[in-house]
Amino acid sequence: MISRIDDFDAILNTTGVISEIINFPNKNLVITNFENNHIEFSNCLFNAETITFRNIKNEDLTIRFSNCTLHVNLVFENCKFQNLEFYDTTELSSLKLSSGNEDDGVLSLKRFYFTTTKNSALPLNTNFYFAKCTFSSEFLITHLNQSLGFFLISNSEFGIKDVDTDKNYNNYTIRDSKLHNVCIERNTFFTTVSFHNTVFSYNQKDLEKKKYKNTIFYKNNFQTAGFTECTFENICHIWSSEFKNASYFENIKSLQNSELRIIENIFHKYVTFDKAELNSLIIHKCEFLNIASFQEIKVNKITIEKTSFEKLALFDDSEIRKIKSCNRRTIRIIKQQLQKAENRIDYNRFRSYELSIYHEELKWTWKNGKDKVILGATWLVTGFDHSWRRALVFTLAAGLLFYSLFFISENYMLDFSLSNWREYASGYFRFLLVTDFYNPISERRTYIDNTNTLGWLIFILGKIVIAFGIYEMIQAFRKFKA
Repeated sequence: MISRIDDFDAILNTTGVISEIINFPNKNLVITNFENNHIEFSNCLFNAETITFRNIKNEDLTIRFSNCTLHVNLVFENCKFQNLEFYDTTELSSLKLSSGNEDDGVLSLKRFYFTTTKNSALPLNTNFYFAKCTFSSEFLITHLNQSLGFFLISNSEFGIKDVDTDKNYNNYTIRDSKLHNVCIERNTFFTTVSFHNTVFSYNQKDLEKKKYKNTIFYKNNFQTAGFTECTFENICHIWSSEFKNASYFENIKSLQNSELRIIENIFHKYVTFDKAELNSLIIHKCEFLNIASFQEIKVNKITIEKTSFEKLALFDDSEIRKIKSCNRRTIRIIKQQLQKAENRIDYNRFRSYELSIYHEELKWTWKNGKDKVILGATWLVTGFDHSWRRALVFTLAAGLLFYSLFFISENYMLDFSLSNWREYASGYFRFLLVTDFYNPISERRTYIDNTNTLGWLIFILGKIVIAFGIYEMIQAFRKFKA
């Protein structure tokens, strides 16, 4: 056990390797220099209030924590060295990397690792704080299981400006992890960044005193960004950010009652949300300057408002489970994009959605009465999905109703017999002929008796209804035509 600060300093400045208990309860340590280029804490148990690494400038230095239990707040301020590495950390109170309080302070690392093997990913109640940092080569977090605390990256740079780091080895990845109370704001990514298979969660009570109230990505500048197979719990904002290269939101998921809000972003290149399964997706005041793909997405609700698609937006085989909870403007935007992509099948589906929502929105007023009647008739005959079967059933049923009324008006004193039923059936088929204006129950080609005014009225109305049913049936067969 190391319980004296002098012993601790002596080991760090000789071998640089510590593999035992370090016990400084309720003490704050400040380390400003190392004589070694490699410092390793292996299988250590730390007990201290805070250990601060301050003003350390050594571009060959690596600090590594392996299989450690850290009951301590680790702080790195105004440092510039090569690598900071954490492997299989079982406990850590907090980790803070920042430029410190100096105006010209900087926290610059070539590589930062915080990795855990999958089988040993214990829950951590750790506060992660990265502010005004530069990571010139790698930033890697894997299998982090953060159950409490917060995860903040602010005003930091990843990669090197004006250097095509994608052509060199670099890795800026958070994957296979669960992050808690996430705020990633005002950062610049000069190279590809990936948040693969990461769960973003938060506790509303924990955020009551913070400026952000949910998971948020705010005012970031991305190059290529990947959020593939991520899960968003509760509400997540991706807000006021710029995506300069391709962006990938494929196979993302959200839980019940969750919302993914994409607000005031600019997407310069291709972006895909293919096969996303979300409860609610809100896209507001965004600019898509290249192709945007929403193919095979499954959402309960989607809202698209004040958003421009400069090129194609692909919504092939998309599924909206609660279509009546969507506003008509959103459905119209999707319909227009399907028409632009010449996807007639899905276009007709969303056209029917739009008509259905509009029909329900209309109130029975003098101004709206005409549209309400027309839409109601369309719904009755074919449904808004233009079903030819429904139109056929309507035509036959309506024709039977009006013909029966006409037959009764002509023969209301008649006692029915088998011969009368044959006459009735024969007349029904004649009545279905729209262009036949002769009396359908007369064997000769004679018109209806002028004294039967009611019969004429029923006859004419019946012909109109049958003609309308036949027209709608023809339209149903033509719905896939250009």
